[in-house]
Amino acid sequence: MREGVYGALADVAVPAVRAAYVTDVHIGGVQHAQRLVCRRQPNISQPLHSETACHDTPPETRAGPEAARRAWGACRLGVGAALSPVRVGFVLASPAGGTFDTVRILVTNDDGIESEGLHVLASAMTAHGDVVVVAPDSEYSGAGAAIGPLHLMDPQVHKVRFEGIEDAWAVSGAPALCVMFARLGAFGPVDLVVSGINPGANVGRSVYHSGTVGAVLTGRNGDIPGLAVSQTVEGFGVEGQGWEDAIADQKWHSAAEVASVVLGGLLADEHDATWAVNLNVPNSEVADMNGWRFTEVGTLPPRSITSVRLEPHPDNEDAFRVAMQWGDAVDMPADVDTGAVMHDYISVSFLSRLTALPDACGPKLATCLDGLF
Repeated sequence: MREGVYGALADVAVPAVRAAYVTDVHIGGVQHAQRLVCRRQPNISQPLHSETACHDTPPETRAGPEAARRAWGACRLGVGAALSPVRVGFVLASPAGGTFDTVRILVTNDDGIESEGLHVLASAMTAHGDVVVVAPDSEYSGAGAAIGPLHLMDPQVHKVRFEGIEDAWAVSGAPALCVMFARLGAFGPVDLVVSGINPGANVGRSVYHSGTVGAVLTGRNGDIPGLAVSQTVEGFGVEGQGWEDAIADQKWHSAAEVASVVLGGLLADEHDATWAVNLNVPNSEVADMNGWRFTEVGTLPPRSITSVRLEPHPDNEDAFRVAMQWGDAVDMPADVDTGAVMHDYISVSFLSRLTALPDACGPKLATCLDGLF
């Protein structure tokens, strides 16, 4: 059936089309439909609709373009439905409409190329297309969307061995720099950014500082949609506990399974703008989670640093160690990202772009500025 739906692309692969892909949508383990989606070029104003070839169409006709046209429309994942992983296959449409290539998914993170979460996520994403891994060569947690001082860095890129992935690279820079290099063509075409799996939830104000999220925001700036994937860490902050001990029991497979389902749903849906989605997953088996929520970005992370204190360095009177005091966990409602993951819900947040506030300039500020001229 998939080959036939690909054939339907011949009539829609016009110069306005930047990319097209086909999704198999499953609900309750049963294939519901195949959906043909066309992404238009950014400089083309007219919209392109999606087309769906439904599973219950007779086999001899369901693969054809006319069947696809007759069936185009909504194909939604039902709220509360038992979902199996959504298998997604992509094709790119050339301007001439004659050649289709598998789309490429950039997988990155902020914990470095050796992170177990990165390896598990990259493996899961191979179900959705060709994967290229481009990740920092070392730890860049908390880097946000920073790319660093390029005029001073002289960043290096190294080909690396990565189990199950033929095309993998380590970059001596932050995750946003990895995405920027990819967006500008260093590693071939990129149509989607998936970042993670980060050990530790990226919720509340930590979203501003997260390198995992920053990679996705950088991709969205280049009209590339993206999904940031993070997972809670249980018990971190216990007296005497090291980081490796804290993440020893991470259920990476659960976060990867959820990410795969969420990505499939995102691709099956229609969107008015390039999306940047922040996904946070509890550290438990999927069957033990309480469900999922669309959430607002909260104002607080699950635990915050409440104060810092400068302690003199024993060997240098001009140097000080910064001692950080952590507060207790906060309880927030499940309709914000922090509260959702703390109550064992999957949190899905669509992140907006930074925009200016209209008419925010007060009269006194305007007068001060006018006085310059």
